[in-house]
Amino acid sequence: MLVLHAISGPDAGDLGSVPSHLDFDAGRDIKGLKVGYFPAWMAARHRCRSPCAGAAGKLGLQSVQVSLPDWPYNSLNAIIFAESAAAFEELTLSRQVDQLKVQVPDAWPNTFRQSRFVSAVDYVQADRFRRLSRRKCSGC
Repeated sequence: MLVLHAISGPDAGDLGSVPSHLDFDAGRDIKGLKVGYFPAWMAARHRCRSPCAGAAGKLGLQSVQVSLPDWPYNSLNAIIFAESAAAFEELTLSRQVDQLKVQVPDAWPNTFRQSRFVSAVDYVQADRFRRLSRRKCSGC
């Protein structure tokens, strides 16, 4: 909530942002607040499950199982990758990206380079899916 509070509201530098307000009191007692978790994700990370649940309980937080529809969320990567390529276009085109320390296949420099080849059709289809999932999952 602290992060969401810090980034909520319109961003003059982002034409896609919309006015919003997050009513949150950082000084408020957290006892009774709900913390959502994905059971399958926690089960796959069994070393995290017990300490996380225990810490949440000690703080007075209420753990609540949540779920999302089984949809192809990885297809949204086309948007993330295209946005990153656009944000770091100057770095990539000037070849300064070659100076970044990590140059392994799945590191950001290669993502910036490869994402220049995301097709417009793939981007539009991913954006349609993003809008659909946002509309359908607003109550998830």
